[in-house]
Amino acid sequence: MWARIENNIAVELSDLDPEGRYHPSLIWVPCATTVRQGDLYDGSVFLSPEPESTPALSACTPAQGLVALFALKGITEESILAVIESIPNELQRYTARIGYQRATNWERNSPTMQIMAQLLQLTDSDLDELFAYAVGVAV
Repeated sequence: MWARIENNIAVELSDLDPEGRYHPSLIWVPCATTVRQGDLYDGSVFLSPEPESTPALSACTPAQGLVALFALKGITEESILAVIESIPNELQRYTARIGYQRATNWERNSPTMQIMAQLLQLTDSDLDELFAYAVGVAV
């Protein structure tokens, strides 16, 4: 096997010896059959790039979020409203109520979601699970 290298990355693979078949400016190096396009080449060894982590899902509709909260944590809409009413600061309570009742999307990193997560005692891991579950809910 041979790999064509551009900018230290295997961009093309061939099982045919490239000698004399391509323009001399192209860099071909012998490689193992385990090398894949996109592998990094440091001049002597091929390395597979680190897999990109899947970004956490960060938005859902309120209906999806409510179903996910109940399915995963047993938290009902009534519980959410009660928690909002327990916020001592009037402006924060009003902001949370409007954010909850009028939002067309729940944004994982929004200030209201962060306050609600804290009040509902949800961890970052809980929020990741909630949003991952919520986007699959069909309502």
